[in-house]
This record gives sequence, C-alpha cells and structure tokens, in this order.
Amino acid sequence: MNTNIRVLRGRCKGDTFQRLIVDDGIFTHGYIITEFHVWAPDVAGGTDPECYLSLKELPSGATGFDAFDASDGRQVAWASQVTTAGSRNNTFSAIDPNTVVSQDLFIRNISAVVANYMIVIKPVTLTEPQGILTLIQERQQDDL
Repeated sequence: MNTNIRVLRGRCKGDTFQRLIVDDGIFTHGYIITEFHVWAPDVAGGTDPECYLSLKELPSGATGFDAFDASDGRQVAWASQVTTAGSRNNTFSAIDPNTVVSQDLFIRNISAVVANYMIVIKPVTLTEPQGILTLIQERQQDDL
C-alpha cells in the first residue's frame, strides 16, 4: 500500500456536482492532484463523460460554468473520454500542476451521462505562509 498517495474514486451522475472532502482541519496539510481520469460505465456509443475539478462549487447553467474553461481560476483539472460502440477510444486529462488543495475539491460532470472517476492526490506539508496563501487562493472567487 502506497501511503504517499490518496485515491478518490466513485461515480458522478450526469450534469451534477459532487463535493469531495479532503480537509483534515490542519491548514498546513494540502494535496497536489497528480492524476484525474474519467470513463464511461459502458462502451455504448455516445456515452462520453466530460468532467472538471474545481476548488469551489460552480453553479450549473450559469455562463461559462458548464464548459471546460482554463481561464476560470477555480477550475483546476479537466478530463474526458470518447467512446464508440464497443470500445473506449480517446481519453483526455489536463491538470494544473501549481494547484494545492487544502479544503474541498468539487467534481462537475458537464455531460448528460454517468461518469466513473478516479483522482490521485499526493499529500504535501506546507509552511504556515504557504498554507495561508493556499486558503486565500481557494477563496479567490468566493462571496464570503
């Protein structure tokens, strides 16, 4: 068992958000996302999952929130898969390597189909100033 990583996995229904809690209450503990994968539960044609990870729950239906948007600082990773009848063809995954997650992570499935997901995160220890900066970055677009 590799204690240097943590794996978050599950299923996300179509057009929904799920909150993934990683916070242990210590602001100098964080995680770096090292892998993000999504795949369809079956290989029927047209079951193409598309998901992104964000540091804040983004409302569905609002302009720009139902798409992969690299200009939105809250979105930190993106993944998708293209299937054709009988096979899993292309997969895509992109992760912002400068993102440290210290509180919550949200997965948003922007497709209409169920998506399986697996997220691999690596724990990191932050200095107090780094921990505070990470908390501020996670709140950058918050309304609090």
